[in-house]
Amino acid sequence: MSSFMQAVIREEIPREHTTYDITEFNHMFETTLLQSRDNQEEEEYDWSEKCDVAEELENKDKEISNLSETIAKQDETIAQLNSEIKRLMPEKKIEKDVESSYVKCQSM
Repeated sequence: MSSFMQAVIREEIPREHTTYDITEFNHMFETTLLQSRDNQEEEEYDWSEKCDVAEELENKDKEISNLSETIAKQDETIAQLNSEIKRLMPEKKIEKDVESSYVKCQSM
């Protein structure tokens, strides 16, 4: 916008003493309108992108939570299986089996 137009708008120059080109005014108005639309589209795009990222992060959090639960259940199952193994096979028998397996391997 020209400084002359700004002065007219701010009413520093009385309107009756001015003649200004309507084309310049239309151009100024269209430019302002287009800039406003561009800014709005960029803002909408930014919000859309931010929403997508937030949704993706939320999904990843759920996935991590599910995996954590699965790991906890597997740890519990492993602990139960280990205690069952110890109950079914006394430690000495395990040692003997290991020793006999070691001896067999060496003799081969």
